[in-house]
Amino acid sequence: MKLLLKIFKTVSDSKRLGIIELLLARDMISIDTVVKKLKITSSTTCFHLKKLENVGIIVSYKKGKKVYYSLNKKSKHYRFNRLLLKMIKIQRTRYENNSN
Repeated sequence: MKLLLKIFKTVSDSKRLGIIELLLARDMISIDTVVKKLKITSSTTCFHLKKLENVGIIVSYKKGKKVYYSLNKKSKHYRFNRLLLKMIKIQRTRYENNSN
C-alpha cells in the first residue's frame, strides 16, 4: 500500500507526468529530449527523473556519456503503472478539452 501511495504522489506532479507521457510515446528518452520538449532546465529534469526512478516507474541506462530513461518493464508493477499512466493522460486530455 505504501508503494501505491508513493506512485500516486510521484505522478501527481505535472512535469513528471509530462516525462511519463514522453516515455509512453517512445521507448527511451535522454535528458536532452526532456529539456527540449518540456522546456525545463537540466537540473529540474534530473530531479524529476530521479523521483520517477526511485518509485520504480522508470529505469536509466548509460550509453557512453549519455543517460537514457525508459519505463521500467521489469517491475512487477509495470502493467499497473502503464494502465495508471494512460488513465491519467486520458483524464488530463479531457480536462484540457473542457477548459477550452
